[in-house]
Amino acid sequence: MHSLEHIIATYLRNDKKWKDEVIYWGPMGCLTGFYLILKGNRKPQEIYQLILDSFLEVEKYNEVPGATEVNCGNYLLHNLGMAKWYAKEFSDYLKNNKDNPLIFEYPKTKRLVTDDGNNFYDS
Repeated sequence: MHSLEHIIATYLRNDKKWKDEVIYWGPMGCLTGFYLILKGNRKPQEIYQLILDSFLEVEKYNEVPGATEVNCGNYLLHNLGMAKWYAKEFSDYLKNNKDNPLIFEYPKTKRLVTDDGNNFYDS
């Protein structure tokens, strides 16, 4: 996750078409995915190619940008090989499902309720 964060953030913030639209790219707290915040209001289909290109870009890297003690508080948590593996898995999934409308829908699951009756709002 950490290496994907660095590589894709670098890509997004330098992409000629999108760099001025990117507000934030980073991991979800539970490390189950990423947040991408862009200026404006776009439908998922409008950013499909941007997401696909971002994950395809990972394969081109030979080192993780900013993965040094000086630049990164968690510089020991990088793994370029795994980042490339997960990026390929996800980009293949996107390519194989580009015509499936469900990939453009946020998953809707029933909220977890704790034993004492509290709703868990991260699911």
